[in-house]
Amino acid sequence: MKTAIVQNGLFEVNEIGEVFRIKNGVKTLASQSKTGRNKRYCVVTARVDGVQRHYYVHRLVAEAFIPKPEGASEVNHKDGNPSNNRVENLEWCSRSENAEHAFRTGLINPYRNAAPCQNCGEYTCAKDHICPACKAELRGLAKRDDRSAYARDALAQIPPWAMTKRTSQFVEMRKAGLSLEEVGLICGVSRQCVDQAIKMAFAKAAKGAHAGNQVRIEVGRLERKIAKRKTKIQEIDKEKSRITEEINDLEKSIARLLQSADQAS
Repeated sequence: MKTAIVQNGLFEVNEIGEVFRIKNGVKTLASQSKTGRNKRYCVVTARVDGVQRHYYVHRLVAEAFIPKPEGASEVNHKDGNPSNNRVENLEWCSRSENAEHAFRTGLINPYRNAAPCQNCGEYTCAKDHICPACKAELRGLAKRDDRSAYARDALAQIPPWAMTKRTSQFVEMRKAGLSLEEVGLICGVSRQCVDQAIKMAFAKAAKGAHAGNQVRIEVGRLERKIAKRKTKIQEIDKEKSRITEEINDLEKSIARLLQSADQAS
């Protein structure tokens, strides 16, 4: 069996992955411990200049017996088993080749903690269980909703006396979420015509409004805000009830399991 001295005489390794520590000319078998992700890789230790250092067994074996190609910086386990450090199971490779091999053999599984997206069902590793594509879509919808809500609030401040019958139609369609272009197509006018009519209504309302009207407008706005908050509270209460039911079901499951365990013992 071939052996080789490595690390400036600190160790002697052989082809089956055994490492012997050399101290004062005496050779003893070094104990191997596990380190790295999930404690998979074997290491041995030695004290150098008063500092305890760790050495990967697979690198010691590779450096001793396998020629290192240009561009190779990592040692790969061919069978995917980091504990098998026999020389025939090792090979030098680049970082990208090592990563590709880890994916192929299942050593690295980016979806091991994945769960279905709550929106589309595709698996995602996001902690909130919403995939990036759905997050972007939901952000876009939220922005559009915010713009629509802002438009509704602003248009709701136009008093009826400040609008013609035609302008009132435009305003109601805009409050329903239609764009200026959509309103124009339905009513057979241009986008600019719709926009100008609404702006004129705003200007007329601002010019003719007095203090009492302003108060009523503000009261109306605040009342709509209160209604929205009440709706949100109702939604929160529904979610709270659903979560409470889930907790009760889980507690019942725990009780059944404990009861089964007591009966078995």
